[in-house]
Amino acid sequence: LLTLFVTFLQWPSCPYRMPTKTKILQQLTDNEIICNVQAGDLNQIAELYQRYKQIVYAYLYGIHRDRDLAQDLLQMVFIRVMKYNRQFQVNSNFRNWLFHIAKNVSKDHFLKKSNRPKESLAVLAQLPAESQRADHEMMRQESHEQLYTALAQLSRSQREILVLSKLQGMRYADIGEILQCSEGAVKVKVYRALKSLREIYLKMENR
Repeated sequence: LLTLFVTFLQWPSCPYRMPTKTKILQQLTDNEIICNVQAGDLNQIAELYQRYKQIVYAYLYGIHRDRDLAQDLLQMVFIRVMKYNRQFQVNSNFRNWLFHIAKNVSKDHFLKKSNRPKESLAVLAQLPAESQRADHEMMRQESHEQLYTALAQLSRSQREILVLSKLQGMRYADIGEILQCSEGAVKVKVYRALKSLREIYLKMENR
């Protein structure tokens, strides 16, 4: 894949850039590595992949519930990191930028396929809620099968916001940066997603 983007090999020096010989790769910060990538050392993307492959995969799998698809989309995310590395601003948060790319890759897949996943966000049931304790207790006590069915009925955007806030444990401010909305808007989205989940589950209970 590296040969696909040889046109990106030259880029002005970055204030964070640090030669690998001076500091071993594992000790470099994300920003130092991406600056080295911008300067032409595309091989260092492999280190970023090792650092973030698991959490990005978990994010994609949480939304799509398809292991093979999540793996394919993970590869696409890092292809885009390679292709668009110059768009990263050195004073920005790399993790947020990476998840913004993952969000767009996921969105593009939905637009192409125009069908929602049939399975639910199973992983979410095992996670501690960070917001209202009542929601946490509800999710702990519900049967997995019913919870999964309820989660499957949420919209893609609602599943996405719950993956970021509950699965990834991200701060609302960081989620806002990824979704390009305010922190207050994120809080509202999380609240509404949890409320929708509760309402769906209650309807299932009363059938």
